[in-house]
Amino acid sequence: VVDGFAFVDRISWDAYNESVDLKAQVEKYRLRYGYYPAAVIVDQIYGTRANRDYLKSKGIRFSGKPLGRPPKLSKEAKRALRQEARLRNQIEGKFGEGKRKYDLDLVKAKTMATSESWIAAVFFVMNIAHWLRVCFFASIFRPLICHISDIFKELFAFMPRYEAEF
Repeated sequence: VVDGFAFVDRISWDAYNESVDLKAQVEKYRLRYGYYPAAVIVDQIYGTRANRDYLKSKGIRFSGKPLGRPPKLSKEAKRALRQEARLRNQIEGKFGEGKRKYDLDLVKAKTMATSESWIAAVFFVMNIAHWLRVCFFASIFRPLICHISDIFKELFAFMPRYEAEF
């Protein structure tokens, strides 16, 4: 999930450990956006030493539980961890949105290829809906905010200005 848009990069019907996908996902991110992410916010399963070493070699911060004994954290560090946990909840929430609003959990296609097409279509529709929400609110509120700021500029233009001397 990047800026509210969800991407489906791998669908597998076999049981596997998804932590091996981290390197490929980071490289796909770089191909899409032209740079590496500043941080990777993932589940605990991705916190293997190999993944941590890979991220460290690329200068990417791993946002997960540190290995070893838990360090004493400052209030700011605790706040940052809570904020990252909220971001992780948004990622999990995308799956919930797909299941609740777009019937992602009711895909009943007969073949694997058709099921994958349905899943991709659901994510496509979710992304279009997100884009429309962003565009709609931007088209409605941006002119309103600009209009209000113009009104305040006119009001403050007529107010006397006081200069303070210190």
